[in-house]
Amino acid sequence: PQAAMTTDHYISLARKLRMQMLENVKDLLSKAPHAVLKDDGVGTSFRCYRLSDMDQLIAEIKANPEDERFLKSQDSANRKLWDSNVGFDPARIKDYLRFQILSDNVSEIAVVRANLLNDDLNITSYKDQFRRPCEEGGHRAFKFHMLLEHDGESILAEGHLAHRTLEEYQLPT
Repeated sequence: PQAAMTTDHYISLARKLRMQMLENVKDLLSKAPHAVLKDDGVGTSFRCYRLSDMDQLIAEIKANPEDERFLKSQDSANRKLWDSNVGFDPARIKDYLRFQILSDNVSEIAVVRANLLNDDLNITSYKDQFRRPCEEGGHRAFKFHMLLEHDGESILAEGHLAHRTLEEYQLPT
């Protein structure tokens, strides 16, 4: 029997598959010239990358494989193990790799959504919160999981497609 995989193993696999994910994102951004890839960064800081920035972003991460952008941290993975949907099984964590594409152009959002649903991007599941907003606050996004494979192993990347202004607007509490 195969040994159970640890969160360390999945984070390492995510690191290997990050370039494949970024190439897929680059392809999606080519269909939406005003869209950006959002990098959550540390704390409340974040950066956005346009299509014209993608080659440099990919080169930076290739040159520094320890770069943490778009990867789940070990601490976050350990906390997620306690989630009832995960049940201490590291294989059930679906966001070791994650990204967000934002655009203020509704037509571009529709084009990217159509590409996600119709192109060969190995989309395994999706939740369309544009059509059915989240009941807990009305969050609107198209959330999906993209299957990535390397040397017989696979991992899911979690993606969000959202309206930039709606996503970045801070509602008063």
